[in-house]
Amino acid sequence: MAMQNFNARILRELAGKGCGGSDWLECEDSFGIFYYSRSMEKAVLELPSEVLAEDKDKPVASAQHNVTQATILMRVGKWILAEDDAGIFCQNTLSLECYDEPPEELLLLFQEEERETEEKRLRQQHEQQQQIQQERQLQLILQQQNEQRLLLSQKQQGQQRRLLHEQDEQQLRLLREQSGPQLRRSQEHSEQQRRQRQLALRKQWDQKYGQQYPYCSPQRTQPCQPCRSAPLNPSQEAIVKMRVGSWAVAQDHLGEFYQNTETGECFESPPPEFLLLLEVRIGTTATQAGFNMHVNLAA
Repeated sequence: MAMQNFNARILRELAGKGCGGSDWLECEDSFGIFYYSRSMEKAVLELPSEVLAEDKDKPVASAQHNVTQATILMRVGKWILAEDDAGIFCQNTLSLECYDEPPEELLLLFQEEERETEEKRLRQQHEQQQQIQQERQLQLILQQQNEQRLLLSQKQQGQQRRLLHEQDEQQLRLLREQSGPQLRRSQEHSEQQRRQRQLALRKQWDQKYGQQYPYCSPQRTQPCQPCRSAPLNPSQEAIVKMRVGSWAVAQDHLGEFYQNTETGECFESPPPEFLLLLEVRIGTTATQAGFNMHVNLAA
């Protein structure tokens, strides 16, 4: 008799297989609980011994749960994990059987799902590591390219600087070649003017002081000899009255003298070098005033 002819409710699917290898269902109708073989399409009141032996370890289905008012917590394949007023239970969505303890099939599905989740996590981790490695390689390549560009830019700048330096040197050589004769003529002219001024100063010296100080005349072949045996230090032993270049006009207990601060030589009379330097630096009027002061002090 087909299952459709029974007004029955399936309580659970049994683990074992009955005669002819058919699957068995535990059902309930208005007369009570019976067992139905789907392959043989027959119902019995007592479960065959071979099916009962195989099904003894299978969790017993529970009819205490109200699936319509339960909250679904998780879905795993054809199974759902739900919660109602009686507690948490598992239900097979195909056979509509409910279990307070998770069946072995559901545990295997849990393990499979956990294994797939772990494989997915490892795969994602591997992909992330590969992506990080690729990014590092790309950064290294970009860094090498930037360094090569920088070296090339520095090389080009160095070549450009050398080229500009060579151009400047060439222009400077051309300017020297062009201005060389003119510069030499200007130097010769300046030297000639300096000699003329020196001759004029010597002439003025002879006219003004040659008779009074013939031994210090600029026309002498030999320079004035130091008049003191040892050089003096004007800053410690004498009063400095005037400084002209490397010369100092000072006075100590022996009188006025002239000292070359570079050589340390001292002279009682103004040497020609001092007078010429005074004439050039200060002018003829200042030279005459300073020398008149010397003459007055000497007198």
